[in-house]
Amino acid sequence: MTEQHDDSKNAALRKRAEQNLQESGINAVDFSLDDAKKLIHELHVHHIELELQNEELLVTQLELEASRRRYSDLYEFSPVGLLTLDHDERIQEANLTFVTMLGIDREKLIKRNLSDFIDHSTQDTYHFFYQALHSAPQSQQCEIILLPLNKPPLVVKLDGTVLVHADTHTIYRIAVSDITERHESELEIKRLYSAEQAVRTLAEHTARRLASLQEITASLSRAISYEQIVEACVQQSIPIIGARSGDILLLSNDGSTLHAPGVYGGSEHPVALSLSDATPLAEALRLRKPIWIPSLEEYVLHYPQASAMTVDDCQAFAHLPLIVSDDPIGILSYSFLQPQTFTEEDQLFMQALAQQYAQAMARVRLSEQARDLATLQERQRLARDLHDGVKQSLFAATSMSEALPRLWDRDSGRAKIILAQVVTLNRSALAQMQGVLFELLPDSSVQIPLGGLLRQLSEAVRGHREITAELEIEGGEPTLPVDVHMEFYRIAQESLNNILKHSQATQFNIHLNNQPDQLTMTIHDNGCGFDSTDISAGMGLGIMQERAAIVHATLHITSSSGMGTEVKLLWKPATASTGVKG
Repeated sequence: MTEQHDDSKNAALRKRAEQNLQESGINAVDFSLDDAKKLIHELHVHHIELELQNEELLVTQLELEASRRRYSDLYEFSPVGLLTLDHDERIQEANLTFVTMLGIDREKLIKRNLSDFIDHSTQDTYHFFYQALHSAPQSQQCEIILLPLNKPPLVVKLDGTVLVHADTHTIYRIAVSDITERHESELEIKRLYSAEQAVRTLAEHTARRLASLQEITASLSRAISYEQIVEACVQQSIPIIGARSGDILLLSNDGSTLHAPGVYGGSEHPVALSLSDATPLAEALRLRKPIWIPSLEEYVLHYPQASAMTVDDCQAFAHLPLIVSDDPIGILSYSFLQPQTFTEEDQLFMQALAQQYAQAMARVRLSEQARDLATLQERQRLARDLHDGVKQSLFAATSMSEALPRLWDRDSGRAKIILAQVVTLNRSALAQMQGVLFELLPDSSVQIPLGGLLRQLSEAVRGHREITAELEIEGGEPTLPVDVHMEFYRIAQESLNNILKHSQATQFNIHLNNQPDQLTMTIHDNGCGFDSTDISAGMGLGIMQERAAIVHATLHITSSSGMGTEVKLLWKPATASTGVKG
């Protein structure tokens, strides 16, 4: 078939050549033999030239075919998708990579608009890209989302350039690179960064709240009344949690009502709120669990009867019961101007506050009870002292005084002895009464010099029974800080009380040595003594050690059976000078 085609082509060429020869007017008859030889020679040379040219053309054609195949391979199997678009954005050509990328047959892509395969969220980006490509000679880039057939969407980058530009015929070459993995990595990096920032923000927020909780705990440790707890601690917590107001309501002794000892921030509650009322406050206490009301709508929905009560301008509320040893003692309540979500962190923080407040309230309550008990015990002790000391001394002195007139007439010598005893009893009663007055008026104990207090204590002991007492002050009266002054007095009082009750001593002496860098008080008796290694014998020795430690003094107690007891108390001022100064 090819040979017949070549023969027909050669015949046509010969016919055209003969026609051109006739038209040229050259007549072969007029040629000479030499001309004919030359012509034949030229024809042979020309024929050889044509054969050489044909061989070169054949080689060139083969190289061109090879280049065309290589180009086709590069185009078809390029690592990026390649498209040829016309001026209407229609696909003219598409390589195998792009066809595989979309999962659509090549025949179904040709003449289709590329925008048909682009997600609607990036359609505008693609159209701006195409307009810029049409109006500007330089290449353009953009990122879009392709929608393959039966595959997940792909994030691709388009690189476009103009191949042919004419008024009515423009061709564009578009390179399509799959950047889905890179895009997902960037999104993951952004997500991780956002998560890190969120965690960092949460950590800083939590750290601020923990610091605030520590400050509140410190304030609670210093509070000595319900009002101080409310004013100091609720006030501190309001800006931390973003509340408008807050207050604490305490349960009445009979457990029927709540009352507010103090309010901070402007919130108002009834003076007494019955637990039988249908209010979130009462419900939180009855259920013994927090009640969170995130919005005013929730408040009206769940507590329609209580919605008529004033809630100021607040939109959200938190009510937390104060529980101590499983017993409710009150309610911690916060009000917010805006609706709240009450996150888990918010709830835990406010519950921690409620626990701290409950413990502080319980501590204040126990302190009040302890003060009441201490007052009662002190009254009972003073009553015993008056009964056992002053009353008995005065009774004995009165009885002896009544008998003196009759005894004087019979035995004046004996009467003088009795009279001396009456004087001694009266002095003892006076000393004991002064001791009671010192207990009732502690300021007077501070104003009297330490030597005077020790002298008064010695007189009181001598008034109880026959015992010799000596007091020696060396270096003059010390000037002491109030706490040191009182602890020296209390330790001396306890020591003399032990001599009176336990020692069976017939004499004791007190030596106070006041030196510039040290104050020493030594109390020694000649009593029966005791085992000084045993401080649990109920003699108050442990309390004496605690009192000494309060003022950073050193207490030494030396005793043995039959050898008496010595109590030595040493105190050094923080800065030694020419005397002991306070």
